[in-house]
Amino acid sequence: MAIVLRSSIPTFVLTGGPCAGKTTALKYLKEKLRDYGFTPFIMSEIPTEFMSNGVIPGANGFTKEQFQEFLFRETIRRRELYLKMVRASSANRKVLLCDRGLLDIIAYTNLDLFNSLLRKNCLSLISAREELYSAVFHLVTAASGAEEFYTLENNRARYEKTFEEARETDAATLQAWLGHPRLRIIDNSTDFEGKCRRLLQEIRRALGVPIPLGTEKRLLVKIPDMPQLGIPFQEISVEEAYLVSENQKLEHRVTRREQNNAHIFCKTNKETTKNGIHAGHERPVRITQYLSAFERQRDYSFDLVRKKRYCFAYKNQYFELDEFLEPERLRGLFVIKIELTQEQQDVHLPPSLAILEDITGNEKYTNKELARRK
Repeated sequence: MAIVLRSSIPTFVLTGGPCAGKTTALKYLKEKLRDYGFTPFIMSEIPTEFMSNGVIPGANGFTKEQFQEFLFRETIRRRELYLKMVRASSANRKVLLCDRGLLDIIAYTNLDLFNSLLRKNCLSLISAREELYSAVFHLVTAASGAEEFYTLENNRARYEKTFEEARETDAATLQAWLGHPRLRIIDNSTDFEGKCRRLLQEIRRALGVPIPLGTEKRLLVKIPDMPQLGIPFQEISVEEAYLVSENQKLEHRVTRREQNNAHIFCKTNKETTKNGIHAGHERPVRITQYLSAFERQRDYSFDLVRKKRYCFAYKNQYFELDEFLEPERLRGLFVIKIELTQEQQDVHLPPSLAILEDITGNEKYTNKELARRK
């Protein structure tokens, strides 16, 4: 079966540790998204279904490796089936919400087995992460910040009995998705109703629906020693080229992202609103579309920008740290960014990451101005 990597149907993953509220949140989203004119389709969680029906890793004659391989195959098969059904629907503004996604498997198995399953299915880690799913929303387990609500009663297949076990699974699940450009973390800093509202707000942003608040925090930092940060991260090579635009408020660019010698290609359209807030849409494209835009539409008043991107999470916030490599005049520049939904939200960085300057809102340090030829 050929795997559909790029779909015009927004395909979102809800993931997270045990007792994070995904089931209730999906019911909430199903109702609220309809209020905004979307038609949501929900792909239910597969591991719980398997275990509830007797297919249990390490029991009933199944090894953990067998379970993960069955789960891998079924996750791909069911995503293909749901996309086929959703495309067949005549409804407007369709969106597919997946209760967990393919990379969740990494949190429960060894990486060597997962990589072998990727190869068997002609997938790379970066394509499985970023082309199968448009965005990822990690709901933090109640065992981290809302301990009084942690329970085993709503899922008999759950094996995390203690807070510490639940937190470890939560961290492993989040780590599995590091590197996705639209990974958002929904923590327990509010009550559960507020948690659902914040999730909805992030999903609306991913769908291109205007939201009242939103900003990208950008900081200039000293050269970091990434291994010494002591936290997991994903390293991705990024190449950006700007395209000709007749409208000054519209920004067009193509991007190549590379990890482990595998590539994906994207096209971004970005608009500056009247409030100075940037609204953008990024979509995967084929290599032929990337090359065509690169060769025929490239704006040579901007340099080709190459950088290393380090993606990591810290204290329930997701960061992208860019180390600029080219052009030469930008070499040694390190810019860290985080997207916020509340303008006054505090940002927590690892203590060893030294801030040189807060460049949020500084036009000199926007991606476009940094790329502009001097």
